[in-house]
Amino acid sequence: MPPTPAPAITPEQHAAALLGFAALMRQLNPEFELQRPTLTACGTALTVANWVIAIDQSSPPGWAFGKHNNCNAQARCVGCTHICDAEAPAFDLSVRAGGRSALWIEARNILGDHPVISVRSFVPGRPGQSDVWFPIQCPATGMLVLIAANRSREARLRADGRLMVSGIVPSADYAIFAAAVFCRSWQSQIKQHLGQGTIIALPAAAESDGGLL
Repeated sequence: MPPTPAPAITPEQHAAALLGFAALMRQLNPEFELQRPTLTACGTALTVANWVIAIDQSSPPGWAFGKHNNCNAQARCVGCTHICDAEAPAFDLSVRAGGRSALWIEARNILGDHPVISVRSFVPGRPGQSDVWFPIQCPATGMLVLIAANRSREARLRADGRLMVSGIVPSADYAIFAAAVFCRSWQSQIKQHLGQGTIIALPAAAESDGGLL
């Protein structure tokens, strides 16, 4: 029998997922604690500090950069975005947000028992910080950390739109456990935002905020 596709989430759940991700950024990283997230009017993207965030739930997650999935994210060429299909969604999101750094979250079955989540970053002018990552919640520090899909490095989000990158990465078992912790935390945040009605109460971004509407 063919697999049963996961049911599509509603626009309200989509907006709650964005707000939940931003809430974790603020709770788990002190730099974002005082930053107020702002949803676009249609609820399809969110800005917090110098980042813009969107979620793609229609395409299967892709865990590599480059047109042929052979690009070294740490040694990428400046200005290759026009030929890089893998980078296009995050690049376009950044442009629409007025040049903010972008997080393009690729998530499947986000509210189910076995979500699949990856994050594609685009940092203007810093091609070495554009990569594909798995988000984890570090059990030791409690912080939100991004682990490169090729397991070569980890990164922490900076409020100014940059990444603090380190070559030290946790073991595979540790990373799997920490990814599950992050998923549970995110799902909990989504349910809280849906239950509290904060989606309607949160002001939407003005049309001047990079043309995201």
